[in-house]
Amino acid sequence: MTRVSKSLNMLVLVSVAVASAAAGAPTGKPVLTSAQVEAAVLEGFPSIEAAAAAVDAAEARLKQVRRLPDPTLDLGGGRGEDRYGPASDSEWRIGLEMELPAPWKYGKATTAAEAMISVAAADLVSTRARTVARIRALLLRLSAAQRRVEVLESQVEMVRSLAQFTALKVELGEARELERLRMEVELGRIRRGADLARAERDALASTLVRLSKERLPAHFTLELPLNGTPPAIDAGALAGAVMETNPELAAQLQRARAAEARTAFQRSMSLPTFVTRVDWATEYDSRSASLAVALKVPLWNRNRPAVAAADAEHRMALARVEERRRNLLSRLDAAAARYEAARKTALRFTGTILPAAREATRLAELSYREGETSILDLLDARRNAQDAELEDLQARLELHLLRVEIDLLTGRLQPAAPPSTPDSTTSKENAS
Repeated sequence: MTRVSKSLNMLVLVSVAVASAAAGAPTGKPVLTSAQVEAAVLEGFPSIEAAAAAVDAAEARLKQVRRLPDPTLDLGGGRGEDRYGPASDSEWRIGLEMELPAPWKYGKATTAAEAMISVAAADLVSTRARTVARIRALLLRLSAAQRRVEVLESQVEMVRSLAQFTALKVELGEARELERLRMEVELGRIRRGADLARAERDALASTLVRLSKERLPAHFTLELPLNGTPPAIDAGALAGAVMETNPELAAQLQRARAAEARTAFQRSMSLPTFVTRVDWATEYDSRSASLAVALKVPLWNRNRPAVAAADAEHRMALARVEERRRNLLSRLDAAAARYEAARKTALRFTGTILPAAREATRLAELSYREGETSILDLLDARRNAQDAELEDLQARLELHLLRVEIDLLTGRLQPAAPPSTPDSTTSKENAS
Protein backbone atom coordinates (compact mmCIF):
# COMPACT_ATOMS: atom_id res chain seq x y z
CA MET A 1 0.00 0.00 0.00
CA THR A 2 1.47 3.37 -1.03
CA ARG A 3 1.98 6.31 1.31
CA VAL A 4 -0.52 8.32 -0.74
CA SER A 5 -3.17 5.65 -0.23
CA LYS A 6 -2.58 5.58 3.52
CA SER A 7 -2.80 9.37 3.69
CA LEU A 8 -6.05 9.34 1.73
CA ASN A 9 -7.46 6.65 3.98
CA MET A 10 -6.61 8.65 7.11
CA LEU A 11 -8.10 11.78 5.53
CA VAL A 12 -11.30 9.87 4.75
CA LEU A 13 -11.69 8.73 8.35
CA VAL A 14 -11.01 12.22 9.75
CA SER A 15 -13.50 13.80 7.33
CA VAL A 16 -16.13 11.22 8.22
CA ALA A 17 -15.71 11.96 11.93
CA VAL A 18 -15.95 15.72 11.33
CA ALA A 19 -19.05 15.29 9.13
CA SER A 20 -20.76 13.12 11.74
CA ALA A 21 -20.09 15.69 14.47
CA ALA A 22 -21.39 18.51 12.28
CA ALA A 23 -24.61 16.61 11.57
CA GLY A 24 -25.40 16.43 15.30
CA ALA A 25 -24.69 20.11 15.98
CA PRO A 26 -27.45 22.35 17.45
CA THR A 27 -29.92 23.71 14.91
CA GLY A 28 -30.67 27.04 16.61
CA LYS A 29 -34.33 26.18 17.26
CA PRO A 30 -35.75 26.79 20.75
CA VAL A 31 -35.46 23.70 22.91
CA LEU A 32 -38.64 22.78 24.82
CA THR A 33 -39.13 20.05 27.38
CA SER A 34 -41.93 17.55 27.08
CA ALA A 35 -43.68 19.15 30.08
CA GLN A 36 -43.66 22.55 28.36
CA VAL A 37 -45.09 21.18 25.13
CA GLU A 38 -47.71 19.10 26.94
CA ALA A 39 -48.81 22.07 29.05
CA ALA A 40 -49.15 24.27 25.98
CA VAL A 41 -51.26 21.68 24.15
CA LEU A 42 -53.48 20.89 27.15
CA GLU A 43 -54.26 24.56 27.80
CA GLY A 44 -57.76 25.15 26.49
CA PHE A 45 -57.91 21.80 24.68
CA PRO A 46 -61.39 21.59 23.10
CA SER A 47 -62.37 18.11 24.28
CA ILE A 48 -61.34 18.89 27.86
CA GLU A 49 -63.16 22.22 27.76
CA ALA A 50 -66.28 20.48 26.48
CA ALA A 51 -66.10 17.87 29.26
CA ALA A 52 -65.64 20.61 31.86
CA ALA A 53 -68.66 22.45 30.44
CA ALA A 54 -70.67 19.22 30.79
CA VAL A 55 -69.83 19.22 34.51
CA ASP A 56 -71.06 22.83 34.81
CA ALA A 57 -74.26 21.91 32.98
CA ALA A 58 -74.90 18.96 35.31
CA GLU A 59 -74.36 21.17 38.37
CA ALA A 60 -76.79 23.73 36.96
CA ARG A 61 -79.42 21.01 36.45
CA LEU A 62 -79.00 19.96 40.08
CA LYS A 63 -79.72 23.52 41.19
CA GLN A 64 -82.83 23.49 39.01
CA VAL A 65 -84.03 20.23 40.55
CA ARG A 66 -83.58 21.60 44.08
CA ARG A 67 -85.84 24.58 43.44
CA LEU A 68 -89.33 24.47 44.87
CA PRO A 69 -92.22 24.19 42.39
CA ASP A 70 -93.76 27.49 41.33
CA PRO A 71 -97.15 28.33 42.87
CA THR A 72 -100.26 29.07 40.84
CA LEU A 73 -101.88 32.45 41.62
CA ASP A 74 -105.59 32.74 40.86
CA LEU A 75 -107.14 36.26 40.82
CA GLY A 76 -110.80 36.96 40.18
CA GLY A 77 -113.35 39.70 40.73
CA GLY A 78 -116.87 40.81 39.93
CA ARG A 79 -119.91 42.71 41.23
CA GLY A 80 -122.68 41.28 43.37
CA GLU A 81 -126.25 42.65 43.89
CA ASP A 82 -128.97 41.88 46.37
CA ARG A 83 -131.77 39.96 44.63
CA TYR A 84 -134.47 41.71 46.69
CA GLY A 85 -133.06 45.20 46.87
CA PRO A 86 -130.93 47.82 45.20
CA ALA A 87 -127.83 47.14 47.34
CA SER A 88 -124.70 45.97 45.52
CA ASP A 89 -120.98 45.63 46.15
CA SER A 90 -117.77 44.54 44.42
CA GLU A 91 -116.56 40.97 44.86
CA TRP A 92 -113.01 39.61 44.58
CA ARG A 93 -111.10 36.46 45.28
CA ILE A 94 -107.47 35.42 45.53
CA GLY A 95 -106.29 31.82 45.35
CA LEU A 96 -102.80 30.42 45.77
CA GLU A 97 -102.13 26.79 44.84
CA MET A 98 -98.80 24.99 45.14
CA GLU A 99 -97.65 21.41 44.86
CA LEU A 100 -95.81 20.35 47.99
CA PRO A 101 -92.36 18.80 47.38
CA ALA A 102 -92.95 15.24 48.49
CA PRO A 103 -89.80 13.79 50.11
CA TRP A 104 -90.11 10.53 48.16
CA LYS A 105 -89.97 12.49 44.89
CA TYR A 106 -87.79 15.42 45.83
CA GLY A 107 -85.01 13.23 47.24
CA LYS A 108 -85.03 10.83 44.27
CA ALA A 109 -84.85 13.69 41.77
CA THR A 110 -81.93 15.23 43.66
CA THR A 111 -80.10 11.90 43.79
CA ALA A 112 -80.56 11.40 40.04
CA ALA A 113 -79.21 14.89 39.30
CA GLU A 114 -76.22 14.35 41.59
CA ALA A 115 -75.50 11.08 39.80
CA MET A 116 -75.32 12.95 36.49
CA ILE A 117 -72.71 15.27 38.02
CA SER A 118 -70.65 12.21 38.92
CA VAL A 119 -71.00 10.95 35.34
CA ALA A 120 -69.83 14.28 33.90
CA ALA A 121 -66.90 14.45 36.34
CA ALA A 122 -65.84 10.89 35.45
CA ASP A 123 -66.09 11.73 31.75
CA LEU A 124 -63.86 14.76 32.36
CA VAL A 125 -61.20 12.58 34.02
CA SER A 126 -61.43 10.03 31.22
CA THR A 127 -61.24 12.70 28.52
CA ARG A 128 -58.22 14.31 30.13
CA ALA A 129 -56.45 10.94 30.43
CA ARG A 130 -57.11 10.05 26.79
CA THR A 131 -55.91 13.49 25.69
CA VAL A 132 -52.72 13.19 27.73
CA ALA A 133 -52.09 9.74 26.23
CA ARG A 134 -52.55 11.14 22.74
CA ILE A 135 -50.13 14.01 23.42
CA ARG A 136 -47.57 11.72 25.05
CA ALA A 137 -47.66 9.43 22.02
CA LEU A 138 -47.08 12.41 19.71
CA LEU A 139 -44.19 13.60 21.88
CA LEU A 140 -42.56 10.17 21.84
CA ARG A 141 -42.94 9.89 18.07
CA LEU A 142 -41.50 13.38 17.61
CA SER A 143 -38.52 12.54 19.82
CA ALA A 144 -37.88 9.36 17.84
CA ALA A 145 -38.27 11.27 14.55
CA GLN A 146 -35.73 13.88 15.69
CA ARG A 147 -33.24 11.20 16.61
CA ARG A 148 -33.87 9.37 13.32
CA VAL A 149 -33.12 12.59 11.42
CA GLU A 150 -29.87 13.03 13.35
CA VAL A 151 -28.76 9.47 12.57
CA LEU A 152 -29.62 9.71 8.89
CA GLU A 153 -28.13 13.19 8.45
CA SER A 154 -24.93 11.93 10.05
CA GLN A 155 -24.99 9.01 7.64
CA VAL A 156 -25.58 11.38 4.71
CA GLU A 157 -22.56 13.50 5.68
CA MET A 158 -20.45 10.38 6.14
CA VAL A 159 -21.45 8.87 2.79
CA ARG A 160 -20.94 12.23 1.06
CA SER A 161 -17.41 12.42 2.42
CA LEU A 162 -16.72 8.84 1.39
CA ALA A 163 -18.11 9.51 -2.08
CA GLN A 164 -15.89 12.57 -2.56
CA PHE A 165 -12.75 10.75 -1.53
CA THR A 166 -13.69 7.69 -3.57
CA ALA A 167 -13.97 9.92 -6.63
CA LEU A 168 -10.55 11.39 -5.81
CA LYS A 169 -9.04 7.93 -5.42
CA VAL A 170 -10.54 6.87 -8.75
CA GLU A 171 -8.83 9.83 -10.40
CA LEU A 172 -5.53 8.80 -8.79
CA GLY A 173 -6.02 5.21 -9.83
CA GLU A 174 -6.28 4.02 -6.23
CA ALA A 175 -9.90 2.80 -6.52
CA ARG A 176 -12.23 1.26 -9.05
CA GLU A 177 -15.07 3.03 -10.84
CA LEU A 178 -17.45 0.45 -9.36
CA GLU A 179 -16.71 1.79 -5.87
CA ARG A 180 -17.53 5.34 -6.92
CA LEU A 181 -20.83 4.26 -8.50
CA ARG A 182 -21.85 2.28 -5.43
CA MET A 183 -21.08 5.29 -3.24
CA GLU A 184 -23.30 7.50 -5.42
CA VAL A 185 -26.16 5.01 -5.21
CA GLU A 186 -25.75 4.71 -1.44
CA LEU A 187 -25.73 8.50 -1.07
CA GLY A 188 -28.98 8.84 -3.00
CA ARG A 189 -30.63 6.13 -0.91
CA ILE A 190 -29.59 7.67 2.40
CA ARG A 191 -30.65 11.15 1.27
CA ARG A 192 -34.11 9.84 0.46
CA GLY A 193 -34.39 8.28 3.92
CA ALA A 194 -33.24 11.53 5.54
CA ASP A 195 -35.80 13.55 3.56
CA LEU A 196 -38.62 11.23 4.65
CA ALA A 197 -37.44 11.41 8.26
CA ARG A 198 -37.38 15.23 8.18
CA ALA A 199 -40.87 15.29 6.67
CA GLU A 200 -42.17 13.03 9.46
CA ARG A 201 -40.46 15.16 12.11
CA ASP A 202 -41.89 18.40 10.72
CA ALA A 203 -45.37 16.89 10.38
CA LEU A 204 -45.39 15.77 14.03
CA ALA A 205 -44.13 19.15 15.21
CA SER A 206 -46.76 20.94 13.11
CA THR A 207 -49.47 18.73 14.60
CA LEU A 208 -48.44 19.72 18.13
CA VAL A 209 -48.26 23.40 17.15
CA ARG A 210 -51.76 23.23 15.66
CA LEU A 211 -53.14 21.36 18.69
CA SER A 212 -51.68 24.05 20.97
CA LYS A 213 -53.45 26.72 18.90
CA GLU A 214 -50.11 28.28 17.97
CA ARG A 215 -49.03 28.63 21.63
CA LEU A 216 -45.88 26.74 20.67
CA PRO A 217 -43.27 28.27 18.35
CA ALA A 218 -43.58 27.26 14.73
CA HIS A 219 -40.23 25.44 14.87
CA PHE A 220 -38.77 23.92 18.02
CA THR A 221 -36.64 21.04 19.22
CA LEU A 222 -38.11 18.62 21.73
CA GLU A 223 -35.96 17.58 24.66
CA LEU A 224 -37.16 14.04 25.36
CA PRO A 225 -34.46 11.37 25.11
CA LEU A 226 -35.69 7.81 24.75
CA ASN A 227 -32.87 6.42 26.88
CA GLY A 228 -33.27 3.84 29.58
CA THR A 229 -35.40 0.73 29.65
CA PRO A 230 -38.63 0.81 31.71
CA PRO A 231 -38.94 -1.96 34.30
CA ALA A 232 -40.72 -5.24 33.77
CA ILE A 233 -44.43 -5.41 34.58
CA ASP A 234 -46.81 -8.03 35.89
CA ALA A 235 -50.09 -8.09 33.97
CA GLY A 236 -51.81 -10.03 36.74
CA ALA A 237 -50.91 -7.42 39.34
CA LEU A 238 -52.00 -4.59 37.05
CA ALA A 239 -55.44 -6.14 36.45
CA GLY A 240 -56.57 -4.95 39.88
CA ALA A 241 -55.47 -1.41 39.06
CA VAL A 242 -57.50 -1.54 35.86
CA MET A 243 -60.61 -2.56 37.79
CA GLU A 244 -60.12 0.15 40.42
CA THR A 245 -58.68 3.20 38.68
CA ASN A 246 -59.26 2.93 34.94
CA PRO A 247 -60.99 6.20 33.96
CA GLU A 248 -63.14 4.68 31.20
CA LEU A 249 -64.44 1.94 33.49
CA ALA A 250 -65.05 4.47 36.26
CA ALA A 251 -67.11 6.60 33.89
CA GLN A 252 -69.15 3.57 32.79
CA LEU A 253 -69.78 2.60 36.42
CA GLN A 254 -71.04 6.11 37.12
CA ARG A 255 -73.40 5.80 34.17
CA ALA A 256 -74.78 2.57 35.64
CA ARG A 257 -75.33 4.27 39.00
CA ALA A 258 -76.99 7.22 37.30
CA ALA A 259 -79.31 4.85 35.41
CA GLU A 260 -80.22 3.18 38.69
CA ALA A 261 -80.98 6.59 40.23
CA ARG A 262 -83.18 7.52 37.26
CA THR A 263 -85.08 4.24 37.66
CA ALA A 264 -85.73 5.03 41.32
CA PHE A 265 -86.90 8.52 40.39
CA GLN A 266 -89.29 7.22 37.74
CA ARG A 267 -90.74 4.78 40.27
CA SER A 268 -91.30 7.64 42.70
CA MET A 269 -93.39 9.44 40.07
CA SER A 270 -96.11 6.79 40.56
CA LEU A 271 -96.58 7.79 44.21
CA PRO A 272 -99.23 10.34 45.39
CA THR A 273 -98.45 14.04 45.56
CA PHE A 274 -99.81 16.66 47.98
CA VAL A 275 -101.24 19.92 46.69
CA THR A 276 -102.14 22.82 48.99
CA ARG A 277 -104.44 25.75 48.22
CA VAL A 278 -105.14 28.99 50.10
CA ASP A 279 -108.12 31.20 49.16
CA TRP A 280 -109.23 34.67 50.23
CA ALA A 281 -112.58 36.01 48.98
CA THR A 282 -115.10 38.83 49.61
CA GLU A 283 -118.66 38.56 48.49
CA TYR A 284 -121.68 40.82 48.70
CA ASP A 285 -122.49 39.96 52.24
CA SER A 286 -119.50 37.93 53.48
CA ARG A 287 -115.73 37.52 53.59
CA SER A 288 -113.94 34.17 53.70
CA ALA A 289 -110.50 32.55 53.96
CA SER A 290 -109.78 28.86 53.44
CA LEU A 291 -106.94 26.38 53.44
CA ALA A 292 -107.12 23.04 51.67
CA VAL A 293 -104.72 20.17 51.22
CA ALA A 294 -105.39 17.78 48.36
CA LEU A 295 -103.88 14.44 47.47
CA LYS A 296 -103.09 13.88 43.80
CA VAL A 297 -103.58 10.14 43.32
CA PRO A 298 -102.09 8.55 40.18
CA LEU A 299 -104.99 6.34 39.23
CA TRP A 300 -104.69 6.31 35.45
CA ASN A 301 -101.04 7.23 34.98
CA ARG A 302 -98.70 5.08 37.08
CA ASN A 303 -95.68 6.05 34.92
CA ARG A 304 -95.15 2.43 33.95
CA PRO A 305 -93.66 3.11 30.47
CA ALA A 306 -91.05 5.50 31.87
CA VAL A 307 -90.19 3.05 34.66
CA ALA A 308 -89.77 0.23 32.13
CA ALA A 309 -87.53 2.41 29.92
CA ALA A 310 -85.38 3.50 32.88
CA ASP A 311 -85.05 -0.08 34.08
CA ALA A 312 -83.96 -1.21 30.60
CA GLU A 313 -81.38 1.59 30.46
CA HIS A 314 -80.06 0.46 33.84
CA ARG A 315 -79.66 -3.13 32.63
CA MET A 316 -77.99 -1.87 29.46
CA ALA A 317 -75.54 0.24 31.50
CA LEU A 318 -74.65 -2.77 33.69
CA ALA A 319 -74.04 -4.90 30.60
CA ARG A 320 -71.77 -2.21 29.17
CA VAL A 321 -69.82 -2.11 32.44
CA GLU A 322 -69.09 -5.82 32.09
CA GLU A 323 -68.28 -5.37 28.41
CA ARG A 324 -65.87 -2.55 29.18
CA ARG A 325 -64.26 -4.56 31.98
CA ARG A 326 -63.57 -7.53 29.70
CA ASN A 327 -62.33 -5.30 26.89
CA LEU A 328 -59.92 -3.46 29.20
CA LEU A 329 -58.51 -6.68 30.61
CA SER A 330 -57.99 -8.01 27.08
CA ARG A 331 -56.25 -4.79 26.07
CA LEU A 332 -54.05 -5.00 29.17
CA ASP A 333 -53.01 -8.58 28.42
CA ALA A 334 -52.17 -7.72 24.81
CA ALA A 335 -50.29 -4.55 25.77
CA ALA A 336 -48.36 -6.34 28.52
CA ALA A 337 -47.33 -9.14 26.16
CA ARG A 338 -46.17 -6.67 23.50
CA TYR A 339 -44.42 -4.62 26.19
CA GLU A 340 -42.40 -7.57 27.43
CA ALA A 341 -41.44 -8.50 23.86
CA ALA A 342 -40.38 -4.91 23.10
CA ARG A 343 -38.47 -4.73 26.38
CA LYS A 344 -36.52 -7.90 25.59
CA THR A 345 -35.73 -6.53 22.15
CA ALA A 346 -34.49 -3.23 23.60
CA LEU A 347 -32.32 -5.04 26.15
CA ARG A 348 -30.91 -7.30 23.43
CA PHE A 349 -29.98 -4.30 21.30
CA THR A 350 -28.36 -2.54 24.27
CA GLY A 351 -26.52 -5.62 25.50
CA THR A 352 -25.31 -7.31 22.33
CA ILE A 353 -26.38 -5.90 18.98
CA LEU A 354 -25.28 -2.26 19.34
CA PRO A 355 -21.90 -3.10 20.94
CA ALA A 356 -21.27 -5.66 18.21
CA ALA A 357 -22.16 -3.15 15.47
CA ARG A 358 -19.86 -0.50 17.00
CA GLU A 359 -17.03 -2.99 17.33
CA ALA A 360 -17.51 -4.08 13.72
CA THR A 361 -17.32 -0.44 12.64
CA ARG A 362 -14.14 0.08 14.65
CA LEU A 363 -12.51 -2.99 13.12
CA ALA A 364 -13.59 -1.93 9.63
CA GLU A 365 -12.03 1.51 10.13
CA LEU A 366 -8.84 -0.09 11.41
CA SER A 367 -8.67 -2.46 8.45
CA TYR A 368 -9.36 0.34 6.01
CA ARG A 369 -6.71 2.52 7.62
CA GLU A 370 -4.19 -0.27 7.13
CA GLY A 371 -5.32 -0.84 3.56
CA GLU A 372 -6.53 -4.37 4.22
CA THR A 373 -10.15 -3.74 3.12
CA SER A 374 -11.86 -1.52 0.62
CA ILE A 375 -13.98 1.51 1.28
CA LEU A 376 -17.06 -0.58 0.46
CA ASP A 377 -16.36 -2.77 3.48
CA LEU A 378 -16.19 0.33 5.63
CA LEU A 379 -19.45 1.55 4.14
CA ASP A 380 -21.15 -1.79 4.85
CA ALA A 381 -19.99 -1.71 8.47
CA ARG A 382 -21.26 1.82 9.00
CA ARG A 383 -24.54 1.00 7.27
CA ASN A 384 -25.03 -1.98 9.57
CA ALA A 385 -24.28 0.20 12.60
CA GLN A 386 -26.79 2.80 11.40
CA ASP A 387 -29.47 0.17 10.79
CA ALA A 388 -28.88 -1.28 14.25
CA GLU A 389 -29.23 2.15 15.85
CA LEU A 390 -32.45 2.86 13.95
CA GLU A 391 -33.90 -0.51 14.89
CA ASP A 392 -32.94 0.07 18.51
CA LEU A 393 -34.65 3.48 18.33
CA GLN A 394 -37.82 1.90 16.91
CA ALA A 395 -37.83 -0.77 19.62
CA ARG A 396 -37.50 1.87 22.35
CA LEU A 397 -40.25 3.97 20.77
CA GLU A 398 -42.61 0.99 20.76
CA LEU A 399 -41.65 0.23 24.35
CA HIS A 400 -42.41 3.75 25.57
CA LEU A 401 -45.66 3.91 23.57
CA LEU A 402 -46.81 0.67 25.17
CA ARG A 403 -45.90 2.05 28.57
CA VAL A 404 -48.17 5.04 27.92
CA GLU A 405 -50.98 2.68 26.90
CA ILE A 406 -50.52 0.57 30.04
CA ASP A 407 -50.48 3.68 32.26
CA LEU A 408 -53.69 4.81 30.59
CA LEU A 409 -55.33 1.43 31.20
CA THR A 410 -54.31 1.40 34.86
CA GLY A 411 -55.33 5.00 35.48
CA ARG A 412 -51.79 6.12 36.28
CA LEU A 413 -51.42 8.58 33.42
CA GLN A 414 -51.48 12.09 34.84
CA PRO A 415 -50.71 15.44 33.17
CA ALA A 416 -47.15 16.59 33.68
CA ALA A 417 -46.56 19.31 36.25
CA PRO A 418 -46.46 22.75 34.58
CA PRO A 419 -43.00 24.30 34.28
CA SER A 420 -42.01 26.49 37.21
CA THR A 421 -39.81 28.95 35.32
CA PRO A 422 -41.52 32.29 34.60
CA ASP A 423 -40.42 32.43 30.95
CA SER A 424 -41.52 28.93 30.02
CA THR A 425 -44.73 27.81 28.46
CA THR A 426 -47.30 27.12 31.19
CA SER A 427 -50.77 25.69 31.21
CA LYS A 428 -53.83 26.89 33.04
CA GLU A 429 -55.38 24.31 35.29
CA ASN A 430 -58.60 22.94 33.86
CA ALA A 431 -61.69 22.53 35.99
CA SER A 432 -62.11 19.06 37.39
